[in-house]
Amino acid sequence: MNKKIEEIIAQFPQNTYIGLLYYAQKLNSNMEYSVEIAEKSLQEAYDYFNTHKSQYPKHYIVATINYLSNLYLTLQYKTANRIAKQLLQELEDGIVPCYSFGNIMLINNISLLDFVNKDSINAEILENIHPNSLPDVDLIKSNFAVMYFLKGDLETSLPLIKEAYFSINRNTDVDSYYKYYIYNNYAFINLFLGNKDSALAIIEELLSSLPDSQSKNYFKKRNQLLSKQMKQLVIELEHRELDVIQYNSFLLKYYPEEIGIIWQHWGQLLLLSPLEIWE
Repeated sequence: MNKKIEEIIAQFPQNTYIGLLYYAQKLNSNMEYSVEIAEKSLQEAYDYFNTHKSQYPKHYIVATINYLSNLYLTLQYKTANRIAKQLLQELEDGIVPCYSFGNIMLINNISLLDFVNKDSINAEILENIHPNSLPDVDLIKSNFAVMYFLKGDLETSLPLIKEAYFSINRNTDVDSYYKYYIYNNYAFINLFLGNKDSALAIIEELLSSLPDSQSKNYFKKRNQLLSKQMKQLVIELEHRELDVIQYNSFLLKYYPEEIGIIWQHWGQLLLLSPLEIWE
């Protein structure tokens, strides 16, 4: 299909609607392919809509949000930071109109970038997210819980992950990917805090699950290696050998390089997740 569209674009280069269709379908690349394979398609879509933002401002915002997600996962933080700053400035200057549909995803992805680039947590962003039971909000709370945990602020981290965990449990129609992330973070934060029995029960259930995702190979590898090392993790915790950073990188200590660059995310005990818009 893509090759056919390319041929049509070559025949009718002035027909922007054909170009719109071609590049719009690339916006879902992370849903259809692994992150590594999707990167090229997302970059092409972003470059196209960046050039045509005055014609397709909504598509440009979606392209930015989804490309930021991919850049974050592939550790391209400087490029992601530059692209995020550009969109924020364009929104502030009115070059690109503000829409409500993508705010929560953009807020989340920029929060993650601020954390990895500046080692800072923007608490105001969290305060401005309207409380509701949307899975996206639960995942954002989970992300902030992890960030506070890694900064050593356990008193702020625990209530956030509890809110996310109990909220996602009440939601009967939620993607298994969301549940995996939130269950994982709830269990491993509680395990660190000494709530061993309940945390290990959740982790045992987690390690037998394989969410429907293009990242299945990462889920599978992560579950396999965690299963091998859980006893050692508990021993090191009981001997108080791990601070929050050492705890989070426990699996990477034993398995630093597994299945691609994104293992640097998946190999951590606590998981941070960017958000995307799929249409």
